[in-house]
Order: sequence, then structure tokens, then C-alpha cells
Amino acid sequence: DGGNTWNQILNENNQYLFSEFSTCSFINDNIGWVAANNYKILIKTTDGGQSWYLYNINEISSNTSFNNITFTSNNIGYLFGTDGSYPIILKTIDGGNTWSAQTCPYEELSFYDVIFINDNIGYALGSYYDYNENNTIYVLIKTIDGGLNWIDGQIPPNIQWNGVAFKDLLNVVLVGEDSNKLTSIM
Repeated sequence: DGGNTWNQILNENNQYLFSEFSTCSFINDNIGWVAANNYKILIKTTDGGQSWYLYNINEISSNTSFNNITFTSNNIGYLFGTDGSYPIILKTIDGGNTWSAQTCPYEELSFYDVIFINDNIGYALGSYYDYNENNTIYVLIKTIDGGLNWIDGQIPPNIQWNGVAFKDLLNVVLVGEDSNKLTSIM
């Protein structure tokens, strides 16, 4: 009905009562994923959300929180988060049954937004705190090989970047706020 009516379909039996769900990704009308910002919870539905299945990711610590999840196909997906202040990038090529760690070019990074245009090309927006400069640094990292390598994207400094999207195959749009000018940037 276009969002006029909402029904709660998760947590009906308080199964995930203390979970802080932070991100979701649906591949189609039936298959979707939800990840939590605590307890490293990752759940999947194959029936449009009527039932959910817990996936255990053994490769990460219990301190891990997830910020973003995105699937580019039924099998290929990416999961972003942090373990304390250390960035976590995980990739699956088998529909979430197994996950492998990807290398992030930063030792500290909190992710805000992630977007993939296909299985190989993607961007992740995040920030870290530079203690020497006493300032938050916003960065955009890019992969063109399905997450095997991530490189620094060049973005204007001193702007609080909050979102990233693809305009088309060649152009990325960033949304943020220039706190010095009290304006929004796009």
C-alpha cells in the first residue's frame, strides 16, 4: 500500500529483544538481510520477512558492530562494521554461508554509507579521528575488483560527509554538511 500501513514482522517472540538493528539489504521481494550494531547479529529471510534465520560469523570478535550491509546478487554481499575502532569489511560469495575478510586501507575507520553498482565496483564512506590535528577526517574508499583492494577516493576535506550514491556508471554523488558555512553539500 505504498507505506501507508506498517506491520511488525520481526521480534514477535522477543527473539532479538536487545538487538540494535542498524542496516538491511533486500535482493528481491523475498530475500533480505538485517545486521545489528551489537552482538554481531546477522539474520536472513527468504520469505519476505515472515521468518528469519541467524547466521554466525566466526571470523570476527564479539565486539564487532555492523554498520552497513549490501548485496549485489543472490550470492555476493558485503558487510561493513567495526571491532572497537578497527574497520571490518567482510565479503560473501555463497549467499552468506561463509564470509571472508577484506583489507581496509585505514587502521581506524567508522563506516557511514556503502554503495555498490555491481559485483566489483563499490564505494564506502566513513571517518576517523586524527588526534594530531584534533579533527574528524572523512574518507571515501573505492574498490573496482570486488573488494580485494580498496583505494582512497579523493573527496573535499573539512566537510562532514554522510551519504554516497551512484548518479550513473561514471559519477558518484556525496551528501554532506559544511559546518563552517552551515550549508548542505551535494
